[in-house]
Amino acid sequence: MTVAEYLEHWLTVDIDRRVARKTAVRHRQIVQRQIIPRLANVPLRKLTPVHIEAFEAELQRSGYVKGRKAGQGLSAQSRMSIARYRRRLLTQLRPECFSKIPLSK
Repeated sequence: MTVAEYLEHWLTVDIDRRVARKTAVRHRQIVQRQIIPRLANVPLRKLTPVHIEAFEAELQRSGYVKGRKAGQGLSAQSRMSIARYRRRLLTQLRPECFSKIPLSK
């Protein structure tokens, strides 16, 4: 199973049932616009802190993947929100790999 497959499963099985519709929509946007384009094909078993650090560096450098802001870096606030969100999700997947990654840089 890849990161993208797991995230789609997680959004459908957990998030869509557990949170309000607007919150679920926002979670789905973050996952589909920021996380999946960068980590989609990584197998879950091979996901490491190095992948996450590279992901966060890429967010800072080029931020937006699609739309009118494509190629622009994300603001510090946006990166911090994604880092918090990423940490909550990914520590559920592989806690032994992510316990040493700081919440934000």
